[in-house]
Order: sequence, then C-alpha cells, then structure tokens
Amino acid sequence: MPFVAPLLSSSQSQSAVHDTWHYAAKFDVGGNQFLYQDATQQLIDSFTVADVEYRLRGAVRAHFHPPHHRGMGKFVVTGLSPQYVGEGFTLDKAKRDWELKIDHAIQTLLATQDFERTKEQLSEWELLSEYFDLPSIRYARPFRVRMLGKVRAAFPQWKIQWIDGTRNVLTREQIPSEMVRFKPGQPFEAVVERDSRTGLLTRVMFASPVSDIPRLSERESLELLSGLPKSSELPLVDWD
Repeated sequence: MPFVAPLLSSSQSQSAVHDTWHYAAKFDVGGNQFLYQDATQQLIDSFTVADVEYRLRGAVRAHFHPPHHRGMGKFVVTGLSPQYVGEGFTLDKAKRDWELKIDHAIQTLLATQDFERTKEQLSEWELLSEYFDLPSIRYARPFRVRMLGKVRAAFPQWKIQWIDGTRNVLTREQIPSEMVRFKPGQPFEAVVERDSRTGLLTRVMFASPVSDIPRLSERESLELLSGLPKSSELPLVDWD
C-alpha cells in the first residue's frame, strides 16, 4: 500500500517550517553541517591548560580516529598534524593529550630567545604562529620573581624599599594577608608579580619575614658586576 503524506493545515505548515528553521539555526546547518553531528568531529577555537588559556586565530577542525587493535585512538587537528597528534582510548583523553602537547611545545618555545632556538624549534615556531598569537600568550601573564625588601611604612599603605634600591607604595589589595602585620623596619623575602611588558610590580604574592637583609661589600659587588657580559657582547635580537 503506497504511503500518503498527511495533509497539513496552513497553521500546521507554518509551525513545521518554523521548527525546521529553528533546528537549522540551532545547529548552524548552512555554515558547518550541523556542527558535525558525527560525534568524532568538532571545531576548536580555544582551550585551557592549568592557568593558561590558548585562543586560536580561528576555529580549526578536529577529528577523532577511534582506537583499534593496533593501538590508541588519534585526535587529529587540521593543519597541526602530523606534528601534534593526541593519543587516547577515548575522544576526551586523546583531545586532552593534544592540548598538553600544544601547551608543552608553546611554553618551551616561549622560554627561549630567537638566537637560542634550533632549526627544529624555528620550524615549530613558524607552524604554531599560524594558529596562535605567541607574543600575546607570552605577555598575557605576569612573571614572578623573588626579592628582598624592607617595610618603610605600614597601613593604610605599605611603603617598601627593595634590596636593589627601588621603592613601591602598595595598597592592601596588592599584598598578602601575612604582610599586613609587618611593622616599619621589618625586612622580608617575597615573591612578586611584575607586568610582562612593562616590568612594573603589580602585587606581592608571598612574603616571609627574615632577620635581616644581607649586605654586599664593595668588593663582592665588583666581583658580581665583573661577571656580567658587556652590552657590546650581547647578541642582537628582533622584537616580537
């Protein structure tokens, strides 16, 4: 017996059309084929590893090849394979492996200067630069250093003199709770955050009192300075 489609009223037809367009809009039919209803495929535009967010220059397509009798599954991203392929028995584990590999590669590269990189690292930098703004990642987070300082004034603002002679006036929001009880004259050791671009101190993350700040003799100072290279001996590097 042949199949005969039921007749729809005008209102039913309009409702059906509305539902179809709503479904298409929800899954972006025109742009990305229902955002890959195939569960093994997806689009990636950003991901986070620990305290770093990685944003790609544009969304990229990724595909998960399920595991087989010869080994684990593969998470393959268009343009970034075969250099960076995630491995795992599930999509989530393979994707996370890929994210960790990208994180390791980028952070290793950012820890080196142009003149220090090998031919392979230069090739890596060129490839990853096509998909990530590497200088922005480098300068997005402050850097942390250990310093010795002494409190010159306390509450409601803390005036600090550091061992290198520089001074800062800090608010309560810029210091840790243990530093609130420090009295004027208190020497301390600290871990501070500095802006990656300007080098300016933004906050004290940790502070611990010490008995006294060590002083260098003139001879010790000259010995330390004599070990530093002269500016004329330093290699020239390009700005990022």
